[in-house]
Amino acid sequence: MKKIIFLISTIFLLLSNESKSVCPPPAEERSCFDADYECQNNQATWWQAVENITLPEWPNCTLQVHYCWRQCAQSPHYSQYYIESVIVLDNGCPDCQNLKAYFNVSEPDLSQHFRHYMNEVFYSLSEKLFWKFYNPLSSQDKAEYNCPTNPSGGIDWDNVRYKVVTFRGTCLSWCKVSQPVGYYDNFITTSRTCIPNNCCKIKIAYCIDAQTGVLHSTRYFISDPNPPNCEGTPRPLTCPEGVEVIQTDCKSNCGPE
Repeated sequence: MKKIIFLISTIFLLLSNESKSVCPPPAEERSCFDADYECQNNQATWWQAVENITLPEWPNCTLQVHYCWRQCAQSPHYSQYYIESVIVLDNGCPDCQNLKAYFNVSEPDLSQHFRHYMNEVFYSLSEKLFWKFYNPLSSQDKAEYNCPTNPSGGIDWDNVRYKVVTFRGTCLSWCKVSQPVGYYDNFITTSRTCIPNNCCKIKIAYCIDAQTGVLHSTRYFISDPNPPNCEGTPRPLTCPEGVEVIQTDCKSNCGPE
């Protein structure tokens, strides 16, 4: 029991970087998080946090991720995340310019680019938070996050301990809004749900190879067995304000790109 309490406290302190206020996901997606059978803790508090990350495709461009998170008390190694927005901190570097150019396309490519981008943001954020949780642990505690093996010698993903989850609307409209600061053309990306309470669950499991110390992960995309038809659904006109606002049509949003 003491170990479980210690681990929950460690996760809270490390993952709550700049956590200051409560910020539950919007009502259109909140029910999806609350119905997550792997969490089973609808009373857990949502905390707001900010984390800077980079992506492999644009390694020199800093992204500021504003997100909400909560720890499932009945499963202390299972966390839920909701990404509120991603701000590109444009310092004039070529990678930031290339990232902006990545969105200078028309539909249907624009929606695909948004989905790829936001998936990569979630992957990079969750991996960074895993390392922030894992690195300070004692050697004994770290061993609990080694990759378990199945009878065939592969990784037994069902019994991996550390898992993170996010939910997004199955039908989404993406927003890209320019918000210049001084000489730099920062921009923000966010999403708006087109059909409330119908979500795509994205789950990532992490474990460490005990021999090499290499991090392994696997990703799951879980949608409603009868997903709605997104085409023609009116898009919510609720993008943030800015100098230039680009919003996609409502598109299906579940699965890898």
